[in-house]
Amino acid sequence: ESFLQRLEADLADQKDRDQRRKEQRAQAQRAREARGDFSGDAGAAAAEPKVEPKVEKDTATAGYPPKPDPFADFDFGAPPAKAGASSGAAPVAAKTEALAKKEDEKSTIQAAVKQKRTSWDASFDHPYAGALKSNGTGIYCRPCQRWIVTYEFNTEVFLTHVTRVHPKPPPGWG
Repeated sequence: ESFLQRLEADLADQKDRDQRRKEQRAQAQRAREARGDFSGDAGAAAAEPKVEPKVEKDTATAGYPPKPDPFADFDFGAPPAKAGASSGAAPVAAKTEALAKKEDEKSTIQAAVKQKRTSWDASFDHPYAGALKSNGTGIYCRPCQRWIVTYEFNTEVFLTHVTRVHPKPPPGWG
């Protein structure tokens, strides 16, 4: 029962701290706006160094002893040099054929990047397609009776949906 009382007290303290922190942030924002700085929290983070709030030791771990750092024995520095490699030789830059992009591949990729569409394809017609959202974000699937989310007037998403979800026509769509 004492655990529950302590837990309720900790939760009440946390609510109070959160309320005070929120009020402080609002007051700081009002002060920034009075100076003409309307950048919000992003401007506050850049202008002022972040101060870590002091947390009481027993509330941070809820009365339990702190856990040891699991990465205490790990070296985050550079990996040691291999013993077999000579220290005087320059490293050989091995460029494999499988990973290197060829120039014709790059031009093909650049050609595939198209300008953004601003309207639906006038020739798009499908018996399962119902309404098309005017902003290019959805096509209504009549058999499913739900919207299929698309991006920038792309009908391929809907056609992929049809092939995966409706491999056979629904009953009555013969």
